[in-house]
Amino acid sequence: MLAAWTWAQPIASEECPLVIAGHLPKHPDGYLYDDLPDIATELGISDTVKFIGEVKEEDKTALYQLASCFVFPSSYEGFGLPPLEAMACGVPVVTTGSGSLKEIVGDAAYLVSDPVDARELGAAMISIIVDEKLASDLQSRGLIQAARFSWKKTVIETLQIYQQAMI
Repeated sequence: MLAAWTWAQPIASEECPLVIAGHLPKHPDGYLYDDLPDIATELGISDTVKFIGEVKEEDKTALYQLASCFVFPSSYEGFGLPPLEAMACGVPVVTTGSGSLKEIVGDAAYLVSDPVDARELGAAMISIIVDEKLASDLQSRGLIQAARFSWKKTVIETLQIYQQAMI
């Protein structure tokens, strides 16, 4: 993600930083856990990258709504709740078609083929940041796609499966 920002950052303004939310490892080892702040410094982008740590559940909606786009470069997901949450908040999503993600986001996200291709991810971010029509289209389609999912629907369909299994 940070390498992708090196492509997108020159296009984005200072008012459009890369915000990385979530817990950073206390002991980065360079194998499983990278030292992301150090990498940002090495890449010369630390002034436009903000590490905000863990986000409380009640603050997520506001954070999503402040975003120009939500980037989720996963190589595998069992469901993909964060992209769905972002779409429900009206944020254009960049993700991959890996795991369940393509099914979850449908045609409502900008799909990249390789989650580690910095140039492809950077181009996707740039496209959404500079192309207002694309961003608006993804916002609209994202809201429609996200509305197809609900906890109530999940409970009903899960109950139906349990009932079928009991027969």
